Amino acid sequence: MRFLLLFLSILQILNISAQGDSSYFYLGSLSYGDDNIVSYKLQFTVKRGVLKGFSTYDFYGKNSTKFRVEGMLSKNGKRLSFKEVKKISSNLVVDDSSFCFVTVNELRLKKIMNHKIVNGVFIGEFPNGNQCATGTISLASNIEKELKLFEGKITNYKDSTGRTILPEKLDSVVKKFNSKRIDSLILTSNLPLTKLKILKKGINEIIIWPSNIIYIQIWDGSTEDGDMINIYFNEELIEKNLEIKKEQKIFAFPFEQDSATFKIEAVDNGSLGINTVNLLLKNNTNARPYITKLRQDQTVEITFKK
Repeated sequence: MRFLLLFLSILQILNISAQGDSSYFYLGSLSYGDDNIVSYKLQFTVKRGVLKGFSTYDFYGKNSTKFRVEGMLSKNGKRLSFKEVKKISSNLVVDDSSFCFVTVNELRLKKIMNHKIVNGVFIGEFPNGNQCATGTISLASNIEKELKLFEGKITNYKDSTGRTILPEKLDSVVKKFNSKRIDSLILTSNLPLTKLKILKKGINEIIIWPSNIIYIQIWDGSTEDGDMINIYFNEELIEKNLEIKKEQKIFAFPFEQDSATFKIEAVDNGSLGINTVNLLLKNNTNARPYITKLRQDQTVEITFKK
């Protein structure tokens, strides 16, 4: 099973410049539910920040399905958003209303060694807008040689139940990426809530955290008035000038070390004169609600400990 989970973190980004446009090829996997994995391919072009192309779900398997995708790539090339908007073809003989369309919002591209890594949450929706899946999508670049060890030999890597496992050499490459899946049950479960806490200037909240993933939802629980924040994890800037709205933003951070810090910095107080942000921290056992109350340039920190 460890090899199966590692395969989720493989996706390839290959950039080619042609006539002023940029073309990309992604190859890898999605994870969702209880150890469900599926191969995933994405190829598109970008012109003036607008993304158009195609995705293929289960491209190695009998359920292979191709979708048209649309989205955006940020001006600095560090944020990727896209959604599947139309089914093009499928090996499945089912009604179109049964297909689950993948959407990702502002996934961050991060460079590790000679690889570009993208790891984050995806949401799946039926054509009528109802949610059908949640999980993680992981992307990586510059693994063409390693992938050739795998492609064309897929039947050689099956376990006793017929599930695909990862070749040993490719396994050693993927380990370096340190990408982690998120248990989608945490995303959707109604977990027991602890008491709401208010976080103000100078407060360093300390939490004993039982999970290897820190999952955080952020939104404006009152009136949208232009509150803007910076978000840091372990002193690394994760989001700059993020405007807080009623629509929730979802963040997930691997947590394998003894401690980690999550910090919010108020950038703009908004029209109501105080920067307020609702937070919901989820793990396997409970959900912790917080609300920050800050002035411009003030910060609050949450420290996670094992």
